[in-house]
Amino acid sequence: MRASQGEERRVFRRTGLSASVGIRIEDPAIPAREIEGAIVNIGLRGILARVDEELAEGTLCAVRFSDPETGSFEARGFVRNTRSSEDGGILVGIEFEVPLESLRDPSSSERLDGFNLDATKVLVVDDEPSIVELLYRFLSSRGCTVSTAGNGPEALDALRSGPAPDITVLDLRMPGMDGLEVLQTIREENLDAGKIWAISGYSSDNEAREALRLGAVDFVNKPLDLKYLEWSMHLHRAAS
Repeated sequence: MRASQGEERRVFRRTGLSASVGIRIEDPAIPAREIEGAIVNIGLRGILARVDEELAEGTLCAVRFSDPETGSFEARGFVRNTRSSEDGGILVGIEFEVPLESLRDPSSSERLDGFNLDATKVLVVDDEPSIVELLYRFLSSRGCTVSTAGNGPEALDALRSGPAPDITVLDLRMPGMDGLEVLQTIREENLDAGKIWAISGYSSDNEAREALRLGAVDFVNKPLDLKYLEWSMHLHRAAS
């Protein structure tokens, strides 16, 4: 991630962090790009940043932080509000998906080298055989026990009959019953799906937000970034 020439190096007292000012747009509905700005304030669950272009509320993005103890790391989150600043710029509030302390703590957010998910039970739900095969091979190589379902009804049958998975990877766009309907049914029937990762190559920003509202812990766009998916799973498993 690129930092602007005016990069902030002061340490913010509430967090002990200094922050680079690159913000990467990761929204599936917006072309991927980086923007420059300046961090105005950092909280444990978000930041206030001054930027040169307007970002719509709900935009998915990532911010890179510099920690003198653990090195750099990124926090992903949503733009929650925007307003004009006194100098004519734009202030954006970005709320993170997980607290900063969870991201910077080496015990819960180790670097990817040596990651494994031994004995983690994973249910992969996708109508694309190539995606199912990719996730099966990848997650199995990380020590997971993987089961699969090719559509929504099959996934719900697996959850109703048990045993419950620790993690469910759920495609949002499937014929017949889509992923959002599966999430709604899981909630209505109080089914145990473990922690749920929503994935899709076509979902809008509204669908991603709805998936998170219905209980998914993260959204990963296709083509899948397996390195990020593994990191996210490790982070949420360590925080449970």
